[in-house]
Amino acid sequence: MNLLVVDDSKFNLMYAEEVIKKNGIICNIIKAGSGEEALNIILNNNIDIVLLDIIMPKITGLEVLKKIRENGKYREMIIIMFTSITDKEYLKNSFDIGANDYINKPINEIEFISRIKNAMKLRQHQKDLYDLMYVLKEKNENLKKTTLALKRTQSQLVRSEKLSAIGQFSAGIAHEINNPLGYVLSNNDTLEKYCNCYKDLIHKYKETLDCIYEKYKDNWIKEKIDEVKNFEESIAFDFIDEDTYQLIDDSRDGIKRISKIIQSLLNFAQRDTENRIKYNDFNEIVIGIISPIEKEFKDIVNIELNLNNLPKIKCDEVQITEAIYNIIINAVQAIQKYRKESVGNIKISTYSKENFVLCDVWNDGPKIKEEIINKIFDPFFTTKNIGEGMGLGLNICYDIIVNKHNGEIYVESNEKTGTKFTIMLPLDLEKGDES
Repeated sequence: MNLLVVDDSKFNLMYAEEVIKKNGIICNIIKAGSGEEALNIILNNNIDIVLLDIIMPKITGLEVLKKIRENGKYREMIIIMFTSITDKEYLKNSFDIGANDYINKPINEIEFISRIKNAMKLRQHQKDLYDLMYVLKEKNENLKKTTLALKRTQSQLVRSEKLSAIGQFSAGIAHEINNPLGYVLSNNDTLEKYCNCYKDLIHKYKETLDCIYEKYKDNWIKEKIDEVKNFEESIAFDFIDEDTYQLIDDSRDGIKRISKIIQSLLNFAQRDTENRIKYNDFNEIVIGIISPIEKEFKDIVNIELNLNNLPKIKCDEVQITEAIYNIIINAVQAIQKYRKESVGNIKISTYSKENFVLCDVWNDGPKIKEEIINKIFDPFFTTKNIGEGMGLGLNICYDIIVNKHNGEIYVESNEKTGTKFTIMLPLDLEKGDES
């Protein structure tokens, strides 16, 4: 503990030091003969207690006291006024400015030692309290982190249980629909073949009737043929002939859409069945995704890439490709719906931080509403119209990034800065498992 004794009298300085040492008080004694010297020592040393004479030339003890207390850095410093003044007003001013105690001159050894010991105890209690507060603060921060991690783990467990149940349910539905759908698709193709046969047969009948009509002059035959032709016109046979094939094509398209939905359900239910974990170049994955998207949606969005040099990461390339593709397509669709006339913008940035690779996907589409932003990763949650999507895209992203690769995914959205998805993936998936 550092004790600074300030007095313009060398005798008082020496005597104070002698009394302290004689009584076995263990501390580092520093002496100053003026207020200026005292302030300089305080500035350059870690002083715990100051024994400060009030009456000194140039800068008085009260002025030194005031300068010390004006600096919040020294608010815990113990300051004892050392004085022969009996004027109570001086003592009052000292305490008003911030003195902790006072010692009368000439020194009464018993009083002097008692007050010094008391000051040292007080200072030690302050230090202990400060250390305790620091430990408590550190423990509190660790507790907050632990609580946050527990909440996140709990949320992931609940989500995983939901996904497992939904996955089993989805697989069952897909299986039940897939079998009869195969029959419908097969029957649709067969129906088209039959229609072609009917069309050819009817065409031959019409040719035969035309020949009979020209060859035979019998009125009865002509009347019958006219009846057939009139009936053909009345039922708009040419339209029916054309529309039948259109209906077949529409049915086939509908069946294909149902097949895609079923495939999505199967992918959702069985997405962890394959293991393709190896080291991959993340930037190459991004570039491979962007190329076809730019060609298909060049009239809707401009895509800007800002790809920094990255270490390779251990991941499932197929799954990561699917996750990033879903996020980008989600941005394209949001821009397409929001910007009817102008072209939107998407910016993709990659960078590394500590043992992670990060990817930001930003777009200037509409803000995601606050009431739904926490739901966008839930399975089957969608703001799209019926038939435009099942609400599995972002949920699949979450599952791939968080559950399959021990990463994290965040979203920020507001009116002014747009929407940004951030993906964070560990460089080594196995090390991520250990953490």
